[in-house]
Amino acid sequence: MQGIDSGLRGDRSGGGTVELAIQVQALKTRMDTVLPTLATREQLAQEVGALRSEMKHEIGALRSEMK
Repeated sequence: MQGIDSGLRGDRSGGGTVELAIQVQALKTRMDTVLPTLATREQLAQEVGALRSEMKHEIGALRSEMK
């Protein structure tokens, strides 16, 4: 990431602006690739709810077995 640092400091020697543009485009492409795969808060809440329900059921079954 040396190119980004030198570009942010205003160092334009050696094509720093072009390097910065290429690195920014690479980061943008990476973000565009990753963002659609992330879960929303609603999806996480649904998963947590499902896990809680499953755990309650399993704990209840264990309690019944132990009696």
